[in-house]
Amino acid sequence: MNEKEQLIREIEQAPDFLVKEVLDFLLFTKIRTKDIKSNDAEVQAEITESDREFLKETNLLQEKLQPESNWEETLERIEARRKEIHARTGGKPFKPSVTEIIHQMREERDEQLMQACFPNERSRPSQMHQEQ
Repeated sequence: MNEKEQLIREIEQAPDFLVKEVLDFLLFTKIRTKDIKSNDAEVQAEITESDREFLKETNLLQEKLQPESNWEETLERIEARRKEIHARTGGKPFKPSVTEIIHQMREERDEQLMQACFPNERSRPSQMHQEQ
């Protein structure tokens, strides 16, 4: 049994959704590899307008997904920026520390949430601190 016969046999046993996927793939591959001759009417008849649209959209998607730069170049730019900052700060950590900034932002957000939940009351967190 050759490959074509084996493929036909497998297709006959496959569920409909899988047959559709295989057909889409086959048509896509035929278009993509340009094995279709423009004078081959039988093959041209198999290619529907939706298949052509599928190919166009696939090509557009592949173009959009192409990375604008490679990750190694990006990593080099990050490393260069890190060295500039390190040289400018003399190797000293940022002041205030990142931990302090995050803590302050959390407190501010807590206050915003409390004011949104209890608009008629004054700052509840500060009242709670005073009670303790």
